[in-house]
Amino acid sequence: MKTFLKIAGKKRKSDIDNRGFKDKWTKDYFFIENNGKSLCLICMDTIAVAKVNNIKQHHNSKHALQFDFLQGEERVKKASEFKKKLSSQQSIFVKTD
Repeated sequence: MKTFLKIAGKKRKSDIDNRGFKDKWTKDYFFIENNGKSLCLICMDTIAVAKVNNIKQHHNSKHALQFDFLQGEERVKKASEFKKKLSSQQSIFVKTD
């Protein structure tokens, strides 16, 4: 059942604000936005709908045991490493003229 909020005489879905990639998900869950989709930097899976519950569920079910011990700056460094790895993988497929 969907919940509706009435704002300024208009109805809108209450979960619209929750859809959209947040930059803090990179540090918290190792996700980035890539071509309009949320991409896991660890396993390269994409999440169809960018909502915190979907992102969190993926991380907790697949990667929590491996990476939850990382805190603060260590987590940021690991996310940065994953980003570099992804960009190096993607650069192989760049068409050159």
